[in-house]
Amino acid sequence: MSKEYDNPEIQKALLEVLISSPETFSICEPIFEPRYFNPGLNKAAAFIKEYYNEYSKLPEPFQIRSSTKQKLEKVAMAEDIERWAKKSFEGFARHRAIILAITDSMEEMNKGNYDSVKTRIDKAYEIALAKDTGYNYFDDIRSRIERAQNAPPTMSTGWKSVDEKLFGGIARREFILFAGNSGVGKSFTLANLALNFIKQGKNALFLSLELSSDRVSQRFDQMFTGINGAEWDYHTETIINIIESKKSELGNLHIAKLPAGTKAREMRAFLKDFYLKNGYYPDLFVVDYLDEMNANDHVSADNISEKDKRCASELRQIGDDLDIAVASASQLNRPAIEAPELNQSHIAGGMGKIRIADVAIALRMDESQKHRGIMEFVFIKTRNSDSVFDKLMMEWDRKYVTIRDPKRKQEENKPALKFKKKENNIGNSKDQSTNELFDHVNKYAN
Repeated sequence: MSKEYDNPEIQKALLEVLISSPETFSICEPIFEPRYFNPGLNKAAAFIKEYYNEYSKLPEPFQIRSSTKQKLEKVAMAEDIERWAKKSFEGFARHRAIILAITDSMEEMNKGNYDSVKTRIDKAYEIALAKDTGYNYFDDIRSRIERAQNAPPTMSTGWKSVDEKLFGGIARREFILFAGNSGVGKSFTLANLALNFIKQGKNALFLSLELSSDRVSQRFDQMFTGINGAEWDYHTETIINIIESKKSELGNLHIAKLPAGTKAREMRAFLKDFYLKNGYYPDLFVVDYLDEMNANDHVSADNISEKDKRCASELRQIGDDLDIAVASASQLNRPAIEAPELNQSHIAGGMGKIRIADVAIALRMDESQKHRGIMEFVFIKTRNSDSVFDKLMMEWDRKYVTIRDPKRKQEENKPALKFKKKENNIGNSKDQSTNELFDHVNKYAN
């Protein structure tokens, strides 16, 4: 049926079925691209998609006709028509995506970039509707348990004390949210998390909705070198030499800037381009920060709570779909400044985004704590551990703008393990042999 997908009558029939059933359209929407349709119909498809994104509803035929001059009619839906539409649209989208991938890759082919061409075509071939309807809990219990046992381990945050609170760290497809008042260090905390990941050989993508990429990079420069912005211009060679000497030991760190108001769907498109260029998705996707995003669908400017909840949900879904960990940050409200204890009610814009997050950590660093080099982590949400309301006093290194784990210093200062010798009973060869063993262990323990 591949050639039939190029037939304008088939394409028109698919559009008419989709505008007749909001449920069917919502299933097909993730792979619905106006450029898949022939000229004339692509304008109608673009209007349908834009209208759906703006109003969360499908337009009426008269609206499509008045805006695009394309006449479409609604059809009476039945179960067999719905099944036909989903199956046909999936095949149509894959067929057209492959054709576009080939035509769009001609320049890459002429340059000899065949890996890029193959990646484009492979991605197009993978286009499909979501079909996972779950499973019966009582069926094949052993396989389910073995899947859980063989699941990828959690990834360390780089802070051992935090990992212990989270029963090992954060997992792929989880969303960790840091919250704090202005100036407390939300962006620096996100940058520290990214730094901790690349120190473990993992890859991180830091996406800023506020600062330029170069400004964010300058912060990482300070983390590596301890040279702050005021002195940065005078130590160019030192900065280059230090970072060059370290990069072979680290994972990749990509830094990008998108404008405030960017939506999750635009971040998805960005990540697809990132994958096509680099051949992988990052292990950690950092968005600095959540409150600067806009929801995919239109939300009244007065309804900040709903907007933030949708942004959190849509951002978390990116991590779930791409099998990556996601981190972002949000503001705490004014009462949090003087509150003796921080909790979920102190999140600005409402608690909806806290409900979406797998882990939420409130940050506190008042003037006294800043002077003493302390940043307080308060666990206000942990989906997979029992650490809610627990606190950690982290070390804040002002020179390197880094957050360090106090447990690191405790372990560095921990006395070496010593074995106490037995009183040597004359003639007792067993005690003598034991003491010789202890001497050997103590020698290499230190």
